[in-house]
Amino acid sequence: MITSIAKNDEWKFYWDNGQLYFKGSWSGSLKHGPWKSYYPTGNLLGIGSYKNGRRDGNIVSYYDNGNVEYDGQFIKGMRDGRWRYYESDGTLLRVMHYKNGIVDKS
Repeated sequence: MITSIAKNDEWKFYWDNGQLYFKGSWSGSLKHGPWKSYYPTGNLLGIGSYKNGRRDGNIVSYYDNGNVEYDGQFIKGMRDGRWRYYESDGTLLRVMHYKNGIVDKS
């Protein structure tokens, strides 16, 4: 966990091979705004956003082959609404619904 950052601009982190690993913005010491992460190959791993240090908004995670692994939404750091999970070939595996971070079975 990074605790000593006091920046208000975009930060970039890199894999040992020089490929971009993460990029996103900070507000003081908290992640804030859109963030993207990448595999060591350079392929997109995920897109999401933060608000005051907590995940907030839509998120999409990808397999290294470019297919979606899962997509869903966070509200104030908790999973909320419909989340879809996929096999690496793109086949839908399951759909789950969350409310305040807990699986909603209703």
